[in-house]
Amino acid sequence: MPRACGMTCLKMVLDFHGKETPSILEMCQTGEKDGGYGKHGWFHDYFLKVAKEHDLEAERGEKIGEIMGLQKIHDELKAGYPIIVSTTKHILGQQKFHMVVLTGYEEDEDSSIVGFYFNEPESLYREEGKDVFVDIESFKYGWRRMAIFISPSS
Repeated sequence: MPRACGMTCLKMVLDFHGKETPSILEMCQTGEKDGGYGKHGWFHDYFLKVAKEHDLEAERGEKIGEIMGLQKIHDELKAGYPIIVSTTKHILGQQKFHMVVLTGYEEDEDSSIVGFYFNEPESLYREEGKDVFVDIESFKYGWRRMAIFISPSS
């Protein structure tokens, strides 16, 4: 399905949290039927709704500032929670809008973030798309200042 990267990311995160999910195709079909998909792609609010239906906490960051946003991403990853981020495909050498799941980070000796690891939903081979590294400058260039934070309910 065109533009299934967002739903694939949501499935990855739900699976990470141990939630039972249908196939990506079924999730996309249900999402379209439920009004979760529009002219420009998946609605982030729909992802929040689905996460909450699976008894998870979910919030979205839209137009979040670079410094505060990177700190929130760092804190969530440090706590062990993957994050769905909206990027351009610049991190993959393209300029289209895209979503990936951040899975980790790397710091230098001064505890400054030097880059992130992400899972690429469009990879045809699981191992090739798992924990791909992007340096911090490339990430900042491609990141659209949008993220979906999903964590266990308190």
